[in-house]
Amino acid sequence: GPQLTYQWYKGARGDTSNPIAGATSATLDTGVLTTTTSYWVRVSSPVETYDSPTATVAVLASQRFFFGSLAADLGDFAMVVEADGSARFVGVIPSLNKCIDAETTVDADTGAFAFEAAGLGAVTGTVSGTSVSGTIGGTAFTGTQDDPNGATRELAGLFEAVVVNTSDGTILLVAGSDGRAYILRTVAGECSGTEATLGTDGNLTATLPDGSSVDLSVSAETSRLDGTWTNGGTTYTVSGAREGVSVTRKLVNMSINAKVREGDGLMIAGFVVNGTGTKRILLRAVGPQLDEFGVQGFLDDTTVEIFRQTQDGALSVATNDNWSDADNALEILQAGRLLGAFDLKAGSKDSAILIDLPAGSYTAHVKGPNGEVGASLVEVYDADSTAGGVSTANLFNISLRGEVGPDADTVIAGFVVDGDAPKKLLIRAVGPELAEFGVSGVLANPLLKVFKSVGQDNVLIGSNDDWGSDAEAVSEAGAAVSAFALADGSQSSAMVIWLEPGAYSAHATSADTSSGIAIIEIYEIP
Repeated sequence: GPQLTYQWYKGARGDTSNPIAGATSATLDTGVLTTTTSYWVRVSSPVETYDSPTATVAVLASQRFFFGSLAADLGDFAMVVEADGSARFVGVIPSLNKCIDAETTVDADTGAFAFEAAGLGAVTGTVSGTSVSGTIGGTAFTGTQDDPNGATRELAGLFEAVVVNTSDGTILLVAGSDGRAYILRTVAGECSGTEATLGTDGNLTATLPDGSSVDLSVSAETSRLDGTWTNGGTTYTVSGAREGVSVTRKLVNMSINAKVREGDGLMIAGFVVNGTGTKRILLRAVGPQLDEFGVQGFLDDTTVEIFRQTQDGALSVATNDNWSDADNALEILQAGRLLGAFDLKAGSKDSAILIDLPAGSYTAHVKGPNGEVGASLVEVYDADSTAGGVSTANLFNISLRGEVGPDADTVIAGFVVDGDAPKKLLIRAVGPELAEFGVSGVLANPLLKVFKSVGQDNVLIGSNDDWGSDAEAVSEAGAAVSAFALADGSQSSAMVIWLEPGAYSAHATSADTSSGIAIIEIYEIP
């Protein structure tokens, strides 16, 4: 028969404005499609031309986004329905100061769903085609689905973020495919939310009913949600990601600057390796080299010993006196450089241990010769990266027991949050409760301050004097990490706080002019 030629086009039959380059055979490979697309083909022979009917390939969204309002303008809401029928319903009723953030399931056959909303009663509804309707505590609500082929389809999703430097601040963003969006913000148990518009550039600004405002940005490439929340003249960083996107956040190194004394004033740094497998740890007890940093009264000669806590008591697993005398001194030097630590001088009387430790609780005891006292810096580094491996274990918490007082007797715990997302931490400065463990001369009233390193400056981002001011959050976090409970009415200090990646320091000092033994603790909250 006659020789045939083919040319495929995007669009409706007869529209030749979008020819597909190279598509000149009887079949067409469309590649991966993200939106519904139409095609047709022109078949030509020496005697005639034939235009095929339009063929439309429908791409069904894995998520469907609905936006709507309650009757009588009582509030608004958004709903995300997944392909498997699981759903998230969020909304705000400003006049009642009530918010809804609930998970539910949409019945595959009827489209029905139901759940209980705290303080509002039963929520029942039905998803039917591109609409949703129902009642919240007897009040009707209606909504419509977004256009899945809208201009912001690449940005669409359910995003969850935290408000940095708060204990429990969160922001939930429902970003539709056609620019419609919904924001729900919760901080300190108070919530507020509103409808908003997402630009094709991923930017969104909105003022919430409580007068606070958000300035957010969504990235299609990284699936991240970043920006700020401003309330009462104070601006907080917002950081998060699309639901289901994996993020990294962990403590990677910690250091403690304090004075080594005798008896109960012995400097004891505790840390926990959590997870499975082993974790390579670089631990350094620096004394003499503190002279280079202008520290007065430093310990001339440090010895460090690591103990593992077992059911039978403390088991010594490693010790060092003079780091350059260690069999693996070269590895210690290399590991320090790879981790960005300052070099220890060859022949110095500073101490260091590089060791692989299984999961467990450990303490590092630092002392001077013949009971000598002075300032020392203890550093605990996650050194897995120096061995070229990836461990499933992680540094879970660090603590230090030592003598704490005002001014120069402040104990400083430095730590680094690594990764691409904020980390939630419990930080405590505990004094009175130590008496229950047989420690004498405890500090009655410790004061806790947390600073972030910004360039050459330390910026105060939070403080606490007496943990009872945030008792519920501190108690819940303490239970989650199995920390011993703080006594009701005690003057120990504690904070629960979200911290973005960066370098920080927690300062434990006396709230008055007294001195005594205290412990400063930093826990990762799961």
